[in-house]
Amino acid sequence: MSAQAESEDWPICAVYMHGLFGGQPYSASLWEVPFRKRFERIALNKRCKIAAPFGNQGRYRNWNGVSLGEVLVRARAVCDGGKLGARPAIIGFSNGANRLRRMGVVSCLGLQRFSRVTLVGPTGVQGNSTVLRCGNVRIHQMHDVPSYEELSASVR
Repeated sequence: MSAQAESEDWPICAVYMHGLFGGQPYSASLWEVPFRKRFERIALNKRCKIAAPFGNQGRYRNWNGVSLGEVLVRARAVCDGGKLGARPAIIGFSNGANRLRRMGVVSCLGLQRFSRVTLVGPTGVQGNSTVLRCGNVRIHQMHDVPSYEELSASVR
């Protein structure tokens, strides 16, 4: 079996919710290229897929108003209908992190379907203490691309 064929059977072990991009001042290459390169390496090492669906089609592709159920539908679609692992991880950057934090502040139930929830670069700190009580949430407050090791630890 070729490596390509083998990887098609890998489960989705993590979902990545990107930050704003698509136009100035949010260039796709500024943040997304480094994230995706690290995720490619992590996926190969962990023998799984990391889904990177798109947010809304409007200006800057935000995640506002998108439910967790819809995020998972989009994740499976970008992985050609791939199967989700039993409890995948979810990682949100900037706008994606803000959306996950808002969901967790309302109720931990949605976030508890994931093995780990990592918020990278959420705006401000309001709601952080509430969402941390969900138990499976880690926050990297800096608005940057975490190291390979830190991102790798976010993926089960």
